[in-house]
This record gives sequence, structure tokens and C-alpha cells, in this order.
Amino acid sequence: MRTVLAMSQGMDGGDDNPRSSKNLGLVKAALWGFEAVYVTVMFLSDKSPGNDIFHTTPETWKLALDLSINFWLIMPILTPQLCPVVNPTIEAIFNIIVSWGLLNFCFLSDERGQKVSLIPFVIGSAFLTNVFNIVYLAIRDPNPTPVSVRKGDIEDTKALRVAESRTYPLVLGIVGALSVAWFFVGRPSELGDVSERVKSFVNLVQTDRLTFSFLLDAVVFWAFQGALVKDDMSRRRWKDTRAGWVARTVPYFGLVYYLMVRPSLYDEDRSSV
Repeated sequence: MRTVLAMSQGMDGGDDNPRSSKNLGLVKAALWGFEAVYVTVMFLSDKSPGNDIFHTTPETWKLALDLSINFWLIMPILTPQLCPVVNPTIEAIFNIIVSWGLLNFCFLSDERGQKVSLIPFVIGSAFLTNVFNIVYLAIRDPNPTPVSVRKGDIEDTKALRVAESRTYPLVLGIVGALSVAWFFVGRPSELGDVSERVKSFVNLVQTDRLTFSFLLDAVVFWAFQGALVKDDMSRRRWKDTRAGWVARTVPYFGLVYYLMVRPSLYDEDRSSV
């Protein structure tokens, strides 16, 4: 994974020389190869914990449904008596994983000039996470050209306004923080102190395919969360070493921080781009 990650980070900001094109081809090939390994480990392998996708038990399907009902912990907090009772550690990581994929919507300007739209991949990542996330990284081309909404370089749409807003990543940041808290203190009648919760979670990772897949997704999202950052900064003609480092290294919340502090394509100073 380290090699693929390093190559994907270098995928941003390519140029037209033959060597760059060759490197881009290698990056794309590596990402497709990683996607094949990921799908195999996540869904098909009988070596991973739990049952493969062809032998999924009714209990697992029910757990997936219950997690969807308890999405973003709205019902467990507001109407706990009406919602399914699920291990809070699984609920926590499930909500972080789904929200992690949704954060990529904030890179909507990356789809300008691409052969495909980012939106279907963001929607897909809410259901099958990195199955869609890695595919988008493998399909896309480097896109560092500066853009300005006011100059008409990119269409001013409602979707872009949401993607460029501070509210969207703030909400997902709150969901992430709430999920972390839920892992440690949620449903106290079901699980006790921190050590009991960690032990329960580790046991599930080692025996349950769904929980194992959530942890694997967290690692993959973390590894690739900075893949679009360099181009995004270039499109804004913005240089901030600290923000870029945080976005690439701090899982989930580092990306939230970056999306909160980056200049918007609607900012007045973007008009000089």
C-alpha cells in the first residue's frame, strides 16, 4: 500500500511530457491493481475474518440494515427506544467511514475537465466506500489548473456552493467527533469501560467480516485522503505547508481541518486567479 500511496500522491499536478505520462500510467495501473486486491480481501477472500460475500449470513444483513437505520446516530440519541440496539463501537466506525467518503464531495472542482463526474463516486462511496473511491482516483487525470468562479472557469452551481462551503465539512466533522465519543461512552448499558469496548471491538474485527471491512476502509481512506489535496491547493493558487501536511497525515479530522481553512473558489481574492 505504501508504494501505491506514494505514487498516487505524485499523481497530482502532472504535465504533458512523455515521462510524466508514463508515470501517470504507472500510477493508474497501480491503483487498479490495488483496487483488485482491496475487493478480494474485502469481499471474496475466505482468509479474511468472517464469511465472504457469497456466504453472508442473515445476521450480517440485519446488522447492516440496523446500522443504516441508526445512521449518524440520530435515532439512538433522539429516540433510543425506537431504534435497533447495536454494538456502539461498530456504530461509531460505520458512521465515520460513511462520512469519510462524503468528505470527498468537497473536491467537486476536481471533476472539471475530467472524463467522469465526481458525484456518482461520492454517492457510491456512501454505500461501498473505497470500491468507488479508489476507482475515481484511478480514472481521474491530474487537474491543477487554477480556476475562478467569477471568471467563469467553472460553473457556479448549487452543488459547488455546498462543496465550497464551510458548513458541509463542519457538519461531517461534528459527526466524526460524535462518533468517536459514541465509541467510548455510547450505550453504557450495553458496554462498560474503555477497555471492555476496545476488547469487544478487537474481537469483532477478528471474527466479523463487516466490522473487519470497516477497519480496513478506515486504513484505506486514511492512506488516500490526501490524494486530491495537492491539485486542490493548486486550483486555488494557495500554498500552506501545514494545512497540506495535516490533510495528508491526520486521519479524518485532518481533512476536515483542511476543508475548513482552504480559500473558497468564491472568495474575493480568487478573482485574481
